[in-house]
Formats: sequence, C-alpha cells, structure tokens
Amino acid sequence: GKIWSRLHQRRDLVDALRESMLPKVAIVRGVENGERLPKGLPISLPGERFLRFSPALDPGTYQLRALGSRKLLHLEPGDRALLEMSRKDGRMDLRIPLYADILTHIPANLRTDSTNGRVHMTLTKNSLTDRGTSNDLQMVATLERKTQDREEELRIDRPWFVWFEVTPRNAADGNRPRFLRIENLRERVAPAWEINVGPWMTAKGKNDVRNEPALPAIDSWWVDTFPGDPYRWGVEKLESLDTEFVKLGKDITVDRSKVHLDDIRVEDNFLYVRATHEVGKPIIVRVLGLKKDEQRLQLGELHRFYEKPGKYTARFGPIERADLGRQVTFQFYSLDSLKNVASRARLDPEKPQPDTSARDLLPRIKAED
Repeated sequence: GKIWSRLHQRRDLVDALRESMLPKVAIVRGVENGERLPKGLPISLPGERFLRFSPALDPGTYQLRALGSRKLLHLEPGDRALLEMSRKDGRMDLRIPLYADILTHIPANLRTDSTNGRVHMTLTKNSLTDRGTSNDLQMVATLERKTQDREEELRIDRPWFVWFEVTPRNAADGNRPRFLRIENLRERVAPAWEINVGPWMTAKGKNDVRNEPALPAIDSWWVDTFPGDPYRWGVEKLESLDTEFVKLGKDITVDRSKVHLDDIRVEDNFLYVRATHEVGKPIIVRVLGLKKDEQRLQLGELHRFYEKPGKYTARFGPIERADLGRQVTFQFYSLDSLKNVASRARLDPEKPQPDTSARDLLPRIKAED
C-alpha cells in the first residue's frame, strides 16, 4: 500500500487514486542497459480534454517498457511525440498515431489521405487575417506518414521537401492571389506548416471578403526521395566558391528547361543561390555537405520564388567557420520533377473564418524541464 501524507482534500485523494490506477510506461535512455529515468511517461485517458506530456528529453534513442511490451523511440531535436497504447495480440503495444485520430474534435472534412495512401493531411486552421487594405488567407496544415508504426522502433517521419499550393475555387475568372508563403512550425505534435496566401478575394459576384470569401482548395506534396537526375555542381572547399563559380558556365539545363545561374556566394554568414528560370518552370536547389552530420537539423533554408520574372533565390545558413573547409555539392531540380515523385493530398475546406473567431486546432507544446 501507499500512504499519501500530503493529501488534505477529497479531490486531491481522488486524483491520486486515479493516477495510481493508470498504466505505467517506464523510459530508459539508450538501447542497451541504459539509465532508467525517474519519471515514466504520463498517461492521458480517452475522453479527456487535454494531453499530458513528459518533461523535456534529450535527443537520442530510448526504450519504452509497459506491461510486458518494449519499443524503441528515437527522438530528434524539436520532436514532440504523441504515443498511443493499445492491446495487440494479447499484449500492450505502443505506436505513433495520426494526430487527428487522438483529438477527435477535428472534423472529417478537414483531413484526407494522399492519393497513394502513404501520407495523411489535416487542416487545423483556415482563417482570414485583416491587413487593413486587404485580407490574407492563413492556413495551418499537418502532414503525417501513415506507416510510422514500425515493429520495433518508433520515430516521427518528416519529408525531405514539402510544397503547398492554395487556389480559390469560386472566385471571378482570373482572380488569383499574388503571393504564397510557406513556413515550418515548431513545437507541434505532428510535422506542421503555416501557409499564408494573399491578398484573398471574394467569391464571384460578391464584394465583402470578410463575410463572403472565395472557397479555398489546398494541395500538398510530400517528397521522400529526390529524382535521380538533377543538374549537379560542386566545389572541393566552400571557401573557394567565388573562384570556382567564375569558371562555371552559367547557362545550364534543369529537367529540359533553361536556367541561368546569376550568383552563388557566401554573404553575411549565409550561402545564397540566385538563378533565372523560364517563366512557369520554377526550380529548387539542394545543397549537400554544408554540415558535418544531420544537416537538415542544423541548417536553416529560405526559398523565394518570383513567378512573373522567373527569378529564384535560396538562402542556407548560418555558415560557420568550420563549414568553409567542407566539400559542397549543389543539386538543381525542377519543381515539377519533385511533384511527380511526391505523395499528393488535396482538401476543399469550407470558407475561411475571420481571424477574430478562428482558432488553430493543433496545440503548441512547449518543452518543460
């Protein structure tokens, strides 16, 4: 038995008894005979309106043990892992579920599978932001791989590249937004992105965008692997980039499309790639070797596309002194080639709500010590 000497109210006793009856998930740092952490993983019951999270854990691999079940969980920097415990083949099992399967308040019309069934998209925010003279459409979308429940090891899968497009379904002919901005979101329990589009427009024949906006359609592309035939160019050391770029022929071909390399240089501790492509045929550059390991966890990327002039700028960094001695490879792809190998999903949500009443259905989970 156990004596709770610090409980003085009936409610506190009820909470303590409920907590004691919950299944326990022990967590051990490392794969073999590691350190058992003093606090196991907290449990949330079905029907509760909130989720319990553990204190912050260091990146790495952990053993999870619960009622005879053992699984490995691999965490990378910034991960927020949501686990589901269920009975499978007479034993307790742990897996990473789809976020929207756990928080059941997300309507079915705001989630869908990709056409190949590999990725699940959920739209957690669909709102209009008042900019004074115009309104922008703001969306938050998650993409989750549906095959995350490996037999022995759990990890949160993320794409190598993702792309979104948002178009009006019932606007006047030719009425399209002028910009699209896609940004990674941190501290979410699923890979998530904020998509801003603007200025947003009214439905055809209407004149009040706040109350009668056009209906949006959102398409997503999750890229697992890059196509096998990009245009490649490299330098033995990043510090010799300026000298090597002078020697390079600036007119190249990317996926049968003409591209001119305007500039590639390190400037203010960032690596910039600037190029001109055929209008309507945007490109993407991927840079390999800038960091010693786990580059995508250390390196920020910013890609800017200018549709009408056919201009493209990519920024990578920050670049540190140690990076200047590394061998670096540039790979150029057409955006269409990435779309062709991606898992594609599409949603046709209802009209966006004014930002005064809209809310994000995807909670932000801050790390606790």
